Amino acid sequence: MADRKRLPVLKNTPEEEQGEEPRPPWHWVGFGTTAIIAAWVPLTYVGTAIAQRWIRVRFPIAALEADVTRGLAALPPGDRATFVAVQIGLPALGMTLGAVFGGYIVGRWGGDSATSREAAIAGFAASFIAAVLTFAGGGFAWPVLLFVAMSTIAAWLGGRWGMRARIAAMTPNMRK
Repeated sequence: MADRKRLPVLKNTPEEEQGEEPRPPWHWVGFGTTAIIAAWVPLTYVGTAIAQRWIRVRFPIAALEADVTRGLAALPPGDRATFVAVQIGLPALGMTLGAVFGGYIVGRWGGDSATSREAAIAGFAASFIAAVLTFAGGGFAWPVLLFVAMSTIAAWLGGRWGMRARIAAMTPNMRK
């Protein structure tokens, strides 16, 4: 008589079902870096477009960069701070959201081998690539280093969030 096929007690991972070994953690760094850049670019594009629109509304007749510079010098300090916050803050918000998204992907679907550490490394790698491209295109600017730190921290937080979601999905009947 043929052996009966028994159902596993514990659910197998997709890799185990296909006979593959789990991915090493460094694979998830690459996936996270790609996800961060894929989310970061459109979000930063939208943030930059909003910031440019704000400048055009604030300086409607400014045709040259020198006109904007003179207009900024004439602004009161509070308005000048708002201008800087819009110019830097909106692209930084896009970068932060993209890093959280990529970190979440690493933490949520990274398996047992990928942790928030790999998510943070992915955030660092994505922002480091952007920093190198910025340096190659226009020289050194110190705020870029701030973006590298922010991206690393945001990806780490996204990784922690993703790991919590993974644990919650694995233990749906347990209360915390």
